[in-house]
Amino acid sequence: PLESQRNKQGDILFYAGANTYTKAGQEKKSDIAINGRGQHITSLFTADMTAPFAIGDMRGTADALIFVFSNANYVEGAFSVGSVIEVFVARGYAKNRNSLYNLLADNELDAEMEALRQAAKSK
Repeated sequence: PLESQRNKQGDILFYAGANTYTKAGQEKKSDIAINGRGQHITSLFTADMTAPFAIGDMRGTADALIFVFSNANYVEGAFSVGSVIEVFVARGYAKNRNSLYNLLADNELDAEMEALRQAAKSK
């Protein structure tokens, strides 16, 4: 789980970059992967390369991950300096990633994500 990626200060750290991991074969391999502490966490999938979001699933769990990008440019295998990547965990929704992606694309998760942002700021 993402919680296992915490450092000594309690921050969750991960790295986004070129995807070198695939178990489903080249035809399903995404361009971008999230890695942490020497292990593959997820590949990022998006139906629209210009969309400011992507979806993935958490390796070893039943959870889906929603990634929302701000000021993020992915060039030559890396995100630009100053990129912001928000990660939302949809517990138990790994098998429903496509439906989550559609809800995200239709802006139907905006209110819930904003509530989670506000709750995170108050902690």
